[in-house]
Amino acid sequence: MAGTTTGEPVIFNPFEPGFFDDPYRQYQALREHDPVHRSPLEVWVLFRYDDIVGILRDSSLSVQVDNATPTARMQMFAEQAPDWFTTRLYGRAAQERLRLDGVPGPPPPWPDES
Repeated sequence: MAGTTTGEPVIFNPFEPGFFDDPYRQYQALREHDPVHRSPLEVWVLFRYDDIVGILRDSSLSVQVDNATPTARMQMFAEQAPDWFTTRLYGRAAQERLRLDGVPGPPPPWPDES
């Protein structure tokens, strides 16, 4: 695994050969060298218990998009193509779930996918 003895940075890579046989080796290296890790897949991954608990208990953070502060990139996408962005962000399955749950209001417009 890169980063443990080669001097390269440690990278979370679930596609690395052997990861599913023993993911704990990679988790341990990340906990020790990069516990709050931004993966090349552009997601943040936390590896220490205290960091995770802190995030979960922070009332200023939320998994609900309506409560999130958009990043500059998200804001740019939303301004350039609001219908496409909303549909892709929430996805058709989520829109259907809202409809089935009786959430008031029409769903966002659907882009032409032809």
